[in-house]
Amino acid sequence: MKSILALYITNVLLMSGDKATQIIHIFSFVNYFMPVLGGYVSERWWGRYKTILWISLSYCAGHGILALSDAFETIDAKTICLYAGLALIAFGSGGIKPCVSAFMGDQFKPEQRHLLPKAYAAFYWS
Repeated sequence: MKSILALYITNVLLMSGDKATQIIHIFSFVNYFMPVLGGYVSERWWGRYKTILWISLSYCAGHGILALSDAFETIDAKTICLYAGLALIAFGSGGIKPCVSAFMGDQFKPEQRHLLPKAYAAFYWS
């Protein structure tokens, strides 16, 4: 998505290249900062499974808002959809990222501990 985001911002929303770069960098920062909050929510209140479930809905809603933003005629409405969609995607990925890797580790029995390094290597490689 980030590969065409700059084109969408400059060609459809008619913003400058500098503004597109700023939006993408802020989105990237929030996207990589939110796992701290997602991990806290998971450990403190919901647990990994509920966090993945409920926060995934936010992630999907963000992509839905971005997809449906083209239905609006005005650039202002599309811009609002851009900001709302990116915020929901960043929030959603922040809830998913810290839980999925821990969830994968939970799948191994104690006698399978020797397989964990291989599994995590494949997970992070993909």
